[in-house]
Amino acid sequence: MHVHNHQPSHVPRQLPPLSEGIVDRDRQRAEIGAVVARVGTTGRPVLLVVHGSYGSGRTTLALDRINEFVGRFDHGQVYAEFGGIGPGNATDPGAVIDDFLHEMNVDLSEIKHDEKAKHKRFRSLTANRRILFFLEDVVSASQVWTLVPNSPDAMVVATSTSAARLSGLRRDAEMIEVSPMDDAHIREVLVSRVGGDDPRPAAEPRAMDALVRLCGGLPLLAVLSADRLAADAGKSVAALVEEVREHGASRALEPHKDEELPSLRPFLDASYANLTGEEARIYRAMGTHPVPEADVWLVAGLLGTDLKSAERPLANLVRVGLMVNLPGHRYRLREPFHFHKHAADMAHDDASAAERSAARDWFARYYLAGAHAAGERLNLRARYGDLPPGLDGIALPDFTGTLCDAGYGLRDAELKAPDDPPPARWVRDTLPAVIGLARQAVENAGTAAGPHGWVYRVAMATDWFFRAHGHTTERFELVELGVHDARACGDAGAVAYLNLQWGLAYYDHEEHANALAKFEQALEWALELDDRDADTWYPMGAALEGVGLATWRLGRPADALASLRRSYEYFVRLDRARSLGLSLMHQGAVRTDLGHPDEALAFLERSRAAFLRLAAEGRRDQVNEAKVLLRVSAALILAGRRGEAADAAERARRVFRSLGRPLEEGQALEARAGTEADPRERARRLRAAREHFAGNQFAKAVERVDEKLAELDDQEDG
Repeated sequence: MHVHNHQPSHVPRQLPPLSEGIVDRDRQRAEIGAVVARVGTTGRPVLLVVHGSYGSGRTTLALDRINEFVGRFDHGQVYAEFGGIGPGNATDPGAVIDDFLHEMNVDLSEIKHDEKAKHKRFRSLTANRRILFFLEDVVSASQVWTLVPNSPDAMVVATSTSAARLSGLRRDAEMIEVSPMDDAHIREVLVSRVGGDDPRPAAEPRAMDALVRLCGGLPLLAVLSADRLAADAGKSVAALVEEVREHGASRALEPHKDEELPSLRPFLDASYANLTGEEARIYRAMGTHPVPEADVWLVAGLLGTDLKSAERPLANLVRVGLMVNLPGHRYRLREPFHFHKHAADMAHDDASAAERSAARDWFARYYLAGAHAAGERLNLRARYGDLPPGLDGIALPDFTGTLCDAGYGLRDAELKAPDDPPPARWVRDTLPAVIGLARQAVENAGTAAGPHGWVYRVAMATDWFFRAHGHTTERFELVELGVHDARACGDAGAVAYLNLQWGLAYYDHEEHANALAKFEQALEWALELDDRDADTWYPMGAALEGVGLATWRLGRPADALASLRRSYEYFVRLDRARSLGLSLMHQGAVRTDLGHPDEALAFLERSRAAFLRLAAEGRRDQVNEAKVLLRVSAALILAGRRGEAADAAERARRVFRSLGRPLEEGQALEARAGTEADPRERARRLRAAREHFAGNQFAKAVERVDEKLAELDDQEDG
């Protein structure tokens, strides 16, 4: 028996760098240090909550202090931003687990839709490891509990604007409050941030007093002010104070503005008013963008310039404190909620309708081009059709050099541009923006920006990412939006294809009745296509195959076989070796289920021949070759040829083990148990399969084997 040892091949180092100096906070710094000192002494993970009002510097303080102790967490430091300041912005902790598992190079293809299995894998990976999780702006105790590692040497640090929301942690977590600063310390922040040798603070004491009062004890406002002064050596403190006051007075005359933090808006208004044309255009575009984050390629296309030229205004937006730089050439507004809301107001107030529409149109074109390019790297067999005119020359991250493991999961290696994000990372990073834009497009059908049909094209192009990496919620939403868009565009082929994707998503979840309904819808739309057109043969064949597989899983093998026969006819027309091999394999398995082992073996031999042909074409699919062996083993058992069945199951097991496929390796162990005539020997081998599944956190497989062991116990009792 072989249980995979999930020791990470990569150690995450995700804590963001800090640019602000910390002043004051000596008491809180000492308290944080005392909490860190308890790690490894309590027999359980240590939890710390640092809470304070918006702009109080709670996250900056916590990050600065925790960074002093990163050496204690040599198995990794994980950072996740929950965006919990504004309503409706909370991040799903399941998405954080997905990203963590991917960061640790865990293949999610077998558990991508099983949240319990992923959480067990997370617990296994963090067991007894010195690891830190830093969770910014959480909004509930459940978000924290979900991400507590399974290790007494681990620590979770959470920041929040509301201690009341995290009351469920009070018994188990240390709670440290960060209050607004006094005037003296706000002045210290301003002076140190501008630069100790800058003469302006000392030369303008009255203006400095006024600026300190405007900051209201909030370090964030002091940092914004100091960054403005540092970026413009010719601006006096008095001029900055006058700008903030002027914009504050202007805001006071606009009672319709819903301000949650009125003291922040005048500072943002003043910063925005001093931007160059390009910088202001980027800032407004971020307000039009569905999320407060974008990469440099999107910005370069927006400005119609090259990457280097786009980086200059972005760098200045960082210098004046409006944006922050992230890994992978990405930029984000300094704080996701209030800054994004302000940028949206600027887009509404200062940008013309034409500018806003052009920005949304560019976003759609960029994400479509990127999804198309990433999709073709994630699945080298896939072809998503031609891009609409004008999208071929769009500058994108360099996805070439990314290796694809036969469509069964991404292997990032030997990237030509190592600083560029690999395709799976790019898709994952851009999903929130893509889905936000897609929602807008579907809700405003007929007036939405972007190329005709871009939503359904993106949904099609991201299909293989979802198959390999999960992200279930986003998968269902995007494919549903894609179906709406394809129907509005009158593209029956796209509707059929997307319903196939929808059906596969349900099938992966073992929701076979829902899967059947979507496959039948795909078939209805495919029937509207011209049967003489070769482009229609695949959706017809795939829809019929999906109907057959879902029907089989629902306990109707005879009906399933009828659909699979019809689907095979279309695959014969296409002459695709892999499609033929899979169809023949499915037909063989159903014939075994119907009690016809000789017919099953004949079909499985034809399936094997199809995969040999694929290998001869230089596209070997070892995973499905081994799956054919498992089906052969089942048919041989039914034929009474147990020795040959055992040999086929063992050969399949060795292949799966060599490929690092723990789920299928367990299935082969389970199949090997089925070849034993002696109930005691069968039970012994089933227990070995169960131990393998349990060691790799495949909960559903464990339940299935437990049922088989219970049946054997009942037979023995009888």
